Amino acid sequence: MSFRLLVIFLFLESFVFSQTPAIKHYLPRPDGLPQMQVKNMYIAPDGALWVCTNGGIGRFNGRKFKNYQVRDGLSSNITTDVFIYDDTTWVATRDGLDYIVHDTARNFYHTNREKFYGAKLYRYDNLFYLYNISEIRNDNNNRSMLFDIRKKQFHNQVKIGDSLPFEYCSLPLKDSILVVVENHLVWASLRSFQGRIFSTFKDDKILGFETYTLCPILSLGDSTRFLQSRSKVIQYETSRTPFKKLAYHKNNIKFDIANQFFSAKFGELLGFNSESEIWLVDTNRVKKLFTLGAIIHRVQYHDPAYWIGSDNGLWKIGNAGFEYYQPEDGFPTNVWSVIPGKTDKLWFATFTKGIQRYSGSQIVSSYYFFPVMYYNGALSGFNTDLLFPNNRGVTIVDTISNSYQEISLSQPVLTLSRDERNKIILAGSMNSLVAIDTNYQSQVLLDIPTLGVNYTILAIEPRVGNYLLGLGRGLAEYNYQTGQGRLLMRSNVRVSDLITDSTGTIWAGTSLGLMKLVGDSLEPVFPDFVSEDVLTLEISNDNRLFIVSTNSLYTLDLNRYHSGQPQCMLAYNESAGYNTGEPGQNALYKDEQGIFWLPTTDNVVKIDPKLIAVPRHLPVAVFVKGNASNSKLTVNHSILLNNKKIVLPWQVNNLHLEFEAVELDFPESLRFQYKLEPGMIDWRKLNDETDLNLNNLRPGNYALYVRATISESFDGAPESKLLFSIAPPFWFTWWFIGICILIAFLIIWFIVLYFIRRERKKALHHAEILRLKSLAMGIQIDNHFLVNCIAKIALLNQEGKTEAATDYSNNFIRFLQSNLHSLRSELVTLADELEMIKSYAKIEQLGSVHFDLNIKIDTDIEPDKITIPPFLVQPLVENSIRHGIKKLKNLHGLIEIRVSRKKSGCLLIGVTDNGIGLSHEESAGNHIGMKIIKERLMLIGKESEIIITPLEPGFMVELIICIH
Repeated sequence: MSFRLLVIFLFLESFVFSQTPAIKHYLPRPDGLPQMQVKNMYIAPDGALWVCTNGGIGRFNGRKFKNYQVRDGLSSNITTDVFIYDDTTWVATRDGLDYIVHDTARNFYHTNREKFYGAKLYRYDNLFYLYNISEIRNDNNNRSMLFDIRKKQFHNQVKIGDSLPFEYCSLPLKDSILVVVENHLVWASLRSFQGRIFSTFKDDKILGFETYTLCPILSLGDSTRFLQSRSKVIQYETSRTPFKKLAYHKNNIKFDIANQFFSAKFGELLGFNSESEIWLVDTNRVKKLFTLGAIIHRVQYHDPAYWIGSDNGLWKIGNAGFEYYQPEDGFPTNVWSVIPGKTDKLWFATFTKGIQRYSGSQIVSSYYFFPVMYYNGALSGFNTDLLFPNNRGVTIVDTISNSYQEISLSQPVLTLSRDERNKIILAGSMNSLVAIDTNYQSQVLLDIPTLGVNYTILAIEPRVGNYLLGLGRGLAEYNYQTGQGRLLMRSNVRVSDLITDSTGTIWAGTSLGLMKLVGDSLEPVFPDFVSEDVLTLEISNDNRLFIVSTNSLYTLDLNRYHSGQPQCMLAYNESAGYNTGEPGQNALYKDEQGIFWLPTTDNVVKIDPKLIAVPRHLPVAVFVKGNASNSKLTVNHSILLNNKKIVLPWQVNNLHLEFEAVELDFPESLRFQYKLEPGMIDWRKLNDETDLNLNNLRPGNYALYVRATISESFDGAPESKLLFSIAPPFWFTWWFIGICILIAFLIIWFIVLYFIRRERKKALHHAEILRLKSLAMGIQIDNHFLVNCIAKIALLNQEGKTEAATDYSNNFIRFLQSNLHSLRSELVTLADELEMIKSYAKIEQLGSVHFDLNIKIDTDIEPDKITIPPFLVQPLVENSIRHGIKKLKNLHGLIEIRVSRKKSGCLLIGVTDNGIGLSHEESAGNHIGMKIIKERLMLIGKESEIIITPLEPGFMVELIICIH
């Protein structure tokens, strides 16, 4: 280790330099700009940027241009303005006014003699005009015109007493227009064109520039207008009528007649002189930004960037949070470490050209010590010293005394860290951890080979009681209280940087992306979003973690992350203002003002976290166009995405859809997901970021959802919905299925009808058979009764009882006369059946059989309304007389008939006697009368039956008759 005063102090020639803002240049190739000369620009309601060029018009969504030219339907490729109204894009061209609807350009008005040179579109209320049209005259005394789009009518004069022609330029304001007439500023109505002069410039004639390209009256926000003259910018306030002159801004810069001013954002103007230098002008300052090197035609401010249309393409200037120290501007090359001093000095440590000091806008000194080569990771010491790691150890520079000291460690030092608690500087060499105290004495704390590995120390993070070491492969720990080290993780992961946030979480920049320490191992954080090699980390004053990878800059809002909120991470790339080379490991430095300094292979980047832009809205994924085809690609249908449900034929079931999300500042971070319902539960990532193919879809109704994000999460991202249907083939349509069902129903109906008719015929035939059989059985009963009566008469005659035989015969004849019609009927009323039984009982009583007949009918029975087959009960009474009552010797006989109804609704007729009962042979049903009754009951119905119950004395016979 050696110490010496700085002997050689090189004063360099002072050069004036300026930092370069973030600039992105868009050209026809490879960016897709329609043509090099950008004449005008317009920010559409959806956020897209429209550019008017001499080669057509283009719509820029942040990723690509969609261009329209004559071959696409425009009147001319020379376009001057564009305006969107009611989903219609109006385009002013040299040869006419066109409009674009559903991606198709059509002509609205085609010019003949008049040409729309320099025309601008303006709409307010029901007014719709083309203004600032340059009228080319043969006498070279060019005038300006207006064109009423609704009436298709030109206007070229304003009425102020005498009609005066428009000159060069005009500016509409609500339903009025500001017109330049000679050296007068005139206010005129856009409805009547009546006007009045409210300001005259006697000393300064108002200058018109290139006839149809520039306008000297310039818009500034909503409340002021700027007017340019030869040597001053005059500000007016439009809220007062007539305009009141508020202030003159004297320009302390030499402007010539080619000076141009464009309104940018409220309170600011951008000025361009003949050397194509860009100056920022407001009420307090005039500041040079940079030299563009092209003729400027239009400036459009869209927070946070300026868009500039020029003869050399489209330029984007922003974001204000990034400034670049470029070698072409005089700054050193191959810078590996940057440290701002206590005052306004900047120290650049280069790889091969030593350390250079930059003060204000001048490089004032250089230190070069051959053969020292400097690396990343420089930092400030505990006093006024700066420490720079190099290939031999550490260089210490005292910023007050301009002295330096070399701490030789015999091997390259790749990282430095400051331990505030123990007041030491930690140096990580190729294979050792070294401590440097405030007296610049060094001590080896840990040799990495003692842990069983031979890896380089790339990052050091002090903690309470130990130091965490990021290695070329893995992670280690050194406990300074015990003096012991241990290997936490051995893997192929390179740990390039480590940092601890306010919650104690340790973050690691690794070769696999961003990770955090959990226990003794590292776990990835948002690997789908940060998949690059992360080289350096730092935390801003507003608690954002800045993550620098090989190609991008990421920010993680730690407050949102630790509270579990989504949309907490952003990626900055070229479109967002971050456009630099690859940084080194552990290279990001934070100064006392909270500003970051990042050396890269191309330049040095100054990052102000307070000024870098953040998104003001979430991107919205929308469908642009699509087509459908069959499996053989022989049939194609163009899909018009107009928020209506799309219906496609069944054979055209392969869809190709294109969609976009307009994002001018973070287009490189756009990611998309989609979900198709029914069929998908989870969202799916798109392999192609703007195209989606859905193949072999089944017939049915579908809802397709897409969403986009520029952060790590899709939560809360707006969703776009597309409804479409794949029509089923005709054999799956409701009408075809309905016809088939109807035909099947008719066939079944005819078959059923056929069987019903056949069964009905069988039933009628069977019923007729039953009727005839019942009738035959009734005749058998009649015959049985007649035979019994005749036999009785014959028996009385044989016994010599002629008088009794005569009475019996007379009663029998009267019985037949009164019941003859019932004997041949199918059904008789219960009342007639009971009357017949009473008549029959009288006949039997004449035959010396002594008995009484009692008939009991329940009150709910109506005998006149109940019908039964005739002679169904009479045989039971006859059996009671013949086989029970007649054989009584000393007792008087009793026969009782009881009529009631069962719960099932069937008729119950019971015949009870007090006779001697039936013998075994008689109860077996040998009597023909009982046999015929059973058969007749079977014909009546399955539920009808006869029940015989012996009694002491006598017996009871019950008929259950169920006639439905």
